[in-house]
Amino acid sequence: MRRVLVLFTLTLMLAACRALPAQPTPITAPSPAAPTATPQIVRTLPPLVTPTQPQSPEAPAPESAPRQEPPAPSPTPAFVIQAGSPAYLPAFTHPEAGCGWVGIAGQIFDSSGMPVENTVVVVKGLFNGKAVDALALSGLAKGYGSGGYEIQVGTASAATSEALTIQLLNDRFEPLSPVYPVQTFDDCQKNLILINFQSTASQFWLYLPAILNESPESP
Repeated sequence: MRRVLVLFTLTLMLAACRALPAQPTPITAPSPAAPTATPQIVRTLPPLVTPTQPQSPEAPAPESAPRQEPPAPSPTPAFVIQAGSPAYLPAFTHPEAGCGWVGIAGQIFDSSGMPVENTVVVVKGLFNGKAVDALALSGLAKGYGSGGYEIQVGTASAATSEALTIQLLNDRFEPLSPVYPVQTFDDCQKNLILINFQSTASQFWLYLPAILNESPESP
């Protein structure tokens, strides 16, 4: 009997459960997803530049002009042509040649008028279409004096203007005089060109009294 009651009770309970509406299953709302951090682009701004006035391009500094030294004074020549030179004569030192000898000759003097030997005389240029480059030593042509020199330039007279030059040199071939042009003539009576040189150096003579140390005569 008890068993019947238990079964009956369970049957009623099952029927009651079926008669009741089913409870809706609660829907759990999804939890909001954590917001994804949006990557931020960091832009580095250039440093602020304070505006300045536009600068005009600097003109290049002018180069300093090289210092110009004053021209050195021209040295005084040691010898110059003597007053009265040149002189044009027949070639009296070569009478056998007649008109077939043309040359330049003369003497060298110091400032006191004494003849100077061993000075180099150079004659250069053109004469009758031929090159002339000759030298002589003063003191060797005694026919013109103690300081005489002589240089032949041709065998027939000819008219030239500054085609020949003459100059004095020392024994180291350094100039002692300016270069002087020489004029020639187509004239047999002017085949010898005499040119004398004289020194411009001043000469001083100093005389000193002679002092004699004589012991006094013993008494």
